[in-house]
Amino acid sequence: MITNDATLLKVKHEVLYEVAKLAYEGRLDDERDNLPYKMVPGPQPFFRCCIYREREVIRQRIRLAEGKAPGTEDDGNVVQIINSACNIAGPALGALAITTLAMPVVLMLDVIGAVLACTSLAFVKIPNPPPSELAEKNNILQDLKEAQREVVSHRGMSLLLILSIMATFFIMPVSVLFPLMTLNHFSGDAFQMSLIEAIWGVGSLLGGVTLSIRQYKINKITLINLTYILLGTGFTASGLLSPNAFVWFVVFTAFEGIIGSIYFASFTAIIQTKINPSILGRVFSIYMSLNMLPAMFGLMSTGFLADHVGITNTFVIGGFVVLAIGVVSFCIPSLLQVGKLTIGKNTRNI
Repeated sequence: MITNDATLLKVKHEVLYEVAKLAYEGRLDDERDNLPYKMVPGPQPFFRCCIYREREVIRQRIRLAEGKAPGTEDDGNVVQIINSACNIAGPALGALAITTLAMPVVLMLDVIGAVLACTSLAFVKIPNPPPSELAEKNNILQDLKEAQREVVSHRGMSLLLILSIMATFFIMPVSVLFPLMTLNHFSGDAFQMSLIEAIWGVGSLLGGVTLSIRQYKINKITLINLTYILLGTGFTASGLLSPNAFVWFVVFTAFEGIIGSIYFASFTAIIQTKINPSILGRVFSIYMSLNMLPAMFGLMSTGFLADHVGITNTFVIGGFVVLAIGVVSFCIPSLLQVGKLTIGKNTRNI
């Protein structure tokens, strides 16, 4: 019986590969129940104590690959739509509160919501297994080194993270200017401002639905590069709109929400597939931390950009740079290889 992380990662990849292959061939419904026996023929177990537990692991992995809950009773993936649902309903409720209630009451509602959210954590039981001897000896610097070694071990992965951070530096200033764009450039009101925020959430939800309909064989790096180009094009086009073209601004915002959702899903899929699960959390933590730095500088420059560069010019400049990042990314062969996964002698797109 083999229990190392590399073996478990291999099992995960093989399940994803088999499910994607059957779905593409249109045979998933017929072969779903036979797949655990095909992958674990027996009689000797490979990564658990017995073949029966291994087959149950495969069954749950199959359900996860289909976007379902691992158990036999599907929870409807409610958690996966909470973020998009909040992005849709939140701005509309905020606009309603601002227009009907006094500002102190609105702020108090915000405080009450934060208190309820924090209080709810008291009723959630989070497993806290005792750390191993190796974990006790590790420190923050050791974790950073391990995460850095894991990222560097995958050719092109470092470049993927660097380009993502560079894109964030130009995306963040634009993203926070949407309300000012609505109020100043299009002479909108609180309702139109909330509409733009809600439309972005609708776009994100549609992007998630698009990805969940079927398995796409396109290289995820190609998809990420395309999202850079399309998102940059959307920002640039929005900045070039006349003050009377608010309807087109709504359309572009929905389009950008769809593209943003596809980008995040593709980026996450690559990281989760390529990085060793035992180090995945550390890699994500470092990436998020590094991503905060350009985001912070981008947000700090928002006021300067709005006053001295202009809101529409910021959309155009930020969009052009993001578009350029996507074009340059297509010219880097090592980056495109990150979107491929090799299992044995077979190489396929993630």
